[in-house]
Amino acid sequence: MKELLDYDTAASQFYKKSNFTYFSLSAWDLSGIFFDETCKEHKSLNELKVLASKNKWKKEPSYHRTALDEGLVIVVTDPNLKIVHTTSNITKMNGYTPEEVKGKSPNIFQGEKTDRKSKAKIYSAIRQNKPFETTLVNYRKDGSIYKCWIKAEPIFNKKGVLTNFIAYEKAVA
Repeated sequence: MKELLDYDTAASQFYKKSNFTYFSLSAWDLSGIFFDETCKEHKSLNELKVLASKNKWKKEPSYHRTALDEGLVIVVTDPNLKIVHTTSNITKMNGYTPEEVKGKSPNIFQGEKTDRKSKAKIYSAIRQNKPFETTLVNYRKDGSIYKCWIKAEPIFNKKGVLTNFIAYEKAVA
């Protein structure tokens, strides 16, 4: 036992003299989570760049570079309104993973309490290939509701043909 006491005393004296910066294990856990989220966001933006290149988008969407910094979810559909890309932070907003919603219509997020007038406004803008902004009631994967602010715009290729719609979304109070 005396050996352990001597060791503890020596270690204590060593650490008092040293100039180490200590981090708790929970700090490393938070750093790891932040790093993981940053990697997912970076991957999502790279996938978006690939999609833009593949579809020969005429111009970069108005503000997708700052969207993730503002906590916005990016949802991209094809002209038939089938989801072709979402950023990974969609899971935080509504519980769905990007893989679960790919190939589905954004209607997957809507339900009984979704306002028909808001939906009509959205579909009117889509039919006219116009941008729109609205807030409507959406449904999470677990069935709970949330208000979702959406700002969307059509994306055209360099020949002027509609290739995608891009929406920036955020849960609001």
